[in-house]
Amino acid sequence: MNFSRVSRLFYLAALVLLLPSCSFVASRLAMLEGGAYASRGLSREALAAYLRAGADASAAPYAQYALGCVYLELGETEAAVARFAEAEELSAATSPDRELAYRARYNGGVARFRAGDISAAAAYFKRALEADGSRKEAKRNLELCQRLLARRKSSAASAAPAEDARSPSKPNALFDFIREKESDKWKSREWKAESRAAADY
Repeated sequence: MNFSRVSRLFYLAALVLLLPSCSFVASRLAMLEGGAYASRGLSREALAAYLRAGADASAAPYAQYALGCVYLELGETEAAVARFAEAEELSAATSPDRELAYRARYNGGVARFRAGDISAAAAYFKRALEADGSRKEAKRNLELCQRLLARRKSSAASAAPAEDARSPSKPNALFDFIREKESDKWKSREWKAESRAAADY
């Protein structure tokens, strides 16, 4: 009798201690489930699993990051960037994770690059390197963005003077072109008439 009471108390205490960690285990399982769905291309199911995982505060930053990755895969760049920023904020508020900060910033840069916002992408890659300066892919992407920005700036600078130089003579050039085409047309008609006359002889 006494033994059964002790064992019951032990099991009850273990149950009470394990109940809070059930949400921890459930959120981790939901993260695994979401990863499995995402790897198979089942985006809707992956989103649902990551949303369930985000209910646990300890898994919320990772769930937000995973949601951002799924949105990025779907081409929803604005939603992806918002989720990456939220993942970074949640991580900084609870327990800062350098790897998560790096990945959120790096993928934010990828999302901005895909959206065509090269300067914002460069800023994200630079921030990713602040989190982890040893990553070659972020360095390469930052260099690529900087080269594209420099190329755009130089092409815009060279195009502006050329347009200014052409603009005053543009109407005259058009009239000259029209006159030249008309005179060519008349000359070709005269030539055809002369060639017919020569054949009559």
